[in-house]
Amino acid sequence: MKVMQKIILLMVLITLLVSCVKKEKAENTVNITYYARATTDQLIIWKKVINDFMEKNPDIIVKIENVPYMEYWSKLLTMSAAGAAPDVIFMESTRLPSFVEKDNLMSIDELVAKDKDINLNDFYPVALNMSKYKEKLFGLPNDLAIICLYYNKDAFDKAGIAYPKPGWTWDDMVRMGKKLTIDKNNDGTPDQYGLTHYSWDIAIYQSGGDVVDDVLNPKRSTFSTPAVKTALMFCRDLAFKHKIAPPPVQQQYRTTYEMFTSGYVAMTMDGHWMVPNYRTISSFKWDVQILPKGVKTAGLAYGSCYSIPKGSKHPEAAWKLIKYLASREGQKALVSDGFSVPALKSIANSDVFLSPPPDNQKAFLDMIKVGHLKAQTPRFNQLEDIWRTQLDLFWLGKATADTVTKKIDDEVNKVLK
Repeated sequence: MKVMQKIILLMVLITLLVSCVKKEKAENTVNITYYARATTDQLIIWKKVINDFMEKNPDIIVKIENVPYMEYWSKLLTMSAAGAAPDVIFMESTRLPSFVEKDNLMSIDELVAKDKDINLNDFYPVALNMSKYKEKLFGLPNDLAIICLYYNKDAFDKAGIAYPKPGWTWDDMVRMGKKLTIDKNNDGTPDQYGLTHYSWDIAIYQSGGDVVDDVLNPKRSTFSTPAVKTALMFCRDLAFKHKIAPPPVQQQYRTTYEMFTSGYVAMTMDGHWMVPNYRTISSFKWDVQILPKGVKTAGLAYGSCYSIPKGSKHPEAAWKLIKYLASREGQKALVSDGFSVPALKSIANSDVFLSPPPDNQKAFLDMIKVGHLKAQTPRFNQLEDIWRTQLDLFWLGKATADTVTKKIDDEVNKVLK
C-alpha cells in the first residue's frame, strides 16, 4: 500500500513539474507575423523555411499571412495606419522609400552593427543599396530582379544563325531578328517574329541616358535628352521600321510568356522569375544571354528585402527571423525553386543557383555587375504611371519622341517638386 502511495505521489509531482515547464514555455514564447506575397508554389517553400527557423528558435512562433501581390501593399498601409502592423514584411525596393517617408519602417543599422553573425560583404553591393534610403539600411536583401534575353535555340538553328554571345550589340540583335522573322504561309503577316519587345528603361541606360538627374535623390526628369530619344526610337523601330517585333496592339493581348513558349517569337527579354515557367518547355531548347549593348552594356537591378515595421511588437524576434531568412541557410532554400537571383554572392556563385536549366545561368550574375538602380523616391509609383501613360501614346505612333519626352519631363518635375 505504501509503495502504491509513493507511486501516486511521484506521478502527481511529475504532472505538476510538466505543467510548470509548459506554463513557463508558454509565457516565454513570442508570436510574430510574417507578411508575405508568395505564389502558391513559393508558399510551400516559405512554410518549410519558416518551420526550420522555428525548430531552431522554439521560443518564437511565426504565423505567415500571405496576401496576393495586387492587394499586398494597400492592405499593409491600412494595417500600419491602424497600429496593427506585422512583425516582418517582404519589402520591394521601389516601394521602400515611400514606406520610410511614412515612418513605417525601422532602420536596422544598429542591429547590424552589433550582430556578429551578419556579414554585409557577402551581399551584392547593389542589393544593399536598393535596401537603403538616404544612406540608412531598412532591410536585409533577399533577391535581385535581373533581366536577361531568353532565346529559342531551335529557331536559331533552323535559321542557321549563331547564338548571341557576350559583347553583342543592338545592331546584332536587329540583324538576327530579321532572319528570325518568318512569314511561313506568305500571307504578309509573320508567323514568327524575332523578338517580343525591348524594355525602354533598359534601352535608355544602354544609350547612356537616364530617366532622372540622380537615382539616389531625384530632383529633375531627364527625358528630353538625345540619349533618351534615341533609346525610345530604337524600341519603337523594332516593330514599325524593322518589323521584327509584333505591333504594340498585339502585345497588349498576349504575354511575353505566351509568345515565347508558343514559338511566336524567337527572343524575349524577361527576369529570372520566369525560369521556373520556362523549365516546363518541352517543344524546343532554349537558353539565356546577357543583353546586347547600345553605347554601353547596362541592365536593371531591383529586388526585395526583409524589413521590420516600426509597429512591430516584437522587434528582437523579428530581427532573428529576417537574419535567418537572409542568411546562407535561408537563401539556399528560398532560391531552390529557381524563381529569384540570390542577393548573397556565396549562394549565387554556387551550384544551388548555377545548376541548369538554363545552361548560361551565369548571364544573370554578369548582368548584376551592370545593374542600374531605379529612381529611389517615395513617389516612384506616380512617376511610373506618368511614364506608362505617356509612352503608350508613343508606342502606338500617336506622339513623337520630342512631344512625349517634353510631356513626361513637365509632369514628372511637378511630382518631384
